[in-house]
Amino acid sequence: DDHTDFTAQNRKSLYGAVVRLDVNVDGAGYKIPADNPYANGQQGAPEVWAKGFRNPWRFSFDRSTKELWLADPGEEANGIKGDDGKADPWEEVDRVTKGGYYGWPFFQGNRCFHDCTVEKGLPPEYEMAHNGNPMAIVGGFVYRGTALPGLVGKYVFGEYESGEIFDYDPQTKMRQSMGFGGKVVAFGEDND
Repeated sequence: DDHTDFTAQNRKSLYGAVVRLDVNVDGAGYKIPADNPYANGQQGAPEVWAKGFRNPWRFSFDRSTKELWLADPGEEANGIKGDDGKADPWEEVDRVTKGGYYGWPFFQGNRCFHDCTVEKGLPPEYEMAHNGNPMAIVGGFVYRGTALPGLVGKYVFGEYESGEIFDYDPQTKMRQSMGFGGKVVAFGEDND
């Protein structure tokens, strides 16, 4: 619950962050990769790769581009109200970049949630509204297989409450339904 401490935007906190560690060390513990954005610990926690996430729910790397794709659910439909007095949550998909800030707890997607005078952060790759309904986005994978040529390069993800599965085309910025698959909580991929 980041509605009072606002730690997800604080670079010195690990809350609301994607962290990057080197665990190939002898003994217990880890090292900080030298190219982490705050590796020296002066401008932020050395473990932090990116900030401003509410509740990342699954992430993956595109096998071709090596980009990190992450799904981040918004506030609950009947949850804490924003500064406008409304509970108007948005779900988002982000392409996470080194040192990127993605807006939470001040923004959900491109919409203000708290204090619209602060840094908005990087825009999401894709966002979707709750429209008054419960919703929770579930991250998937960019398809790089050969069995479904029309799906190559598209991001496959789901929505937990409805069970709907989508593909999102980063070129056209459009999403389309692939059907319903039950209460999806995760995706997997094999070597193909």
